[in-house]
Amino acid sequence: MSFKKFLIVLILIIPFYGCEEDKDPITLEETEIQYNILESGSFRVSDDNTINEQYLVFKNQEEWSVFLSLMEFKSPEKGKEFENLDFNFTDKTLLIITSEYDYTCCKEIKINKVYRNQGQIHVTFEVDPSTEAEQITSQSYLLFEVNKA
Repeated sequence: MSFKKFLIVLILIIPFYGCEEDKDPITLEETEIQYNILESGSFRVSDDNTINEQYLVFKNQEEWSVFLSLMEFKSPEKGKEFENLDFNFTDKTLLIITSEYDYTCCKEIKINKVYRNQGQIHVTFEVDPSTEAEQITSQSYLLFEVNKA
């Protein structure tokens, strides 16, 4: 076989060589899970001690302890209260949602959905302003638990 014929055959085969069908696509399956609200409220913070609007998942006491040290720095009163929470991480996972920092107190946090996706817990939520807004710099929170998978 001449070099030209070999090159032509090679050029014709190469485009089809990489075209392999993906036989095992990754499925993103969401499994909704039940939750139990433990506590909701707000904590006072100053402008430079805010916590981002977010949800956090604590699977064990060590993760919770790291957050407690942050809370004790940001809001000492609430940090001490959270420290007294008696929670068993053996069967449950602890979660907290914090709203964004605001100059009016007591926004309501509403959970839309708590679900597992690829072994991770996810939360969708909304923060609605309360009708009884006070002029106090604070952040709202919602503390809740789910069963371990």
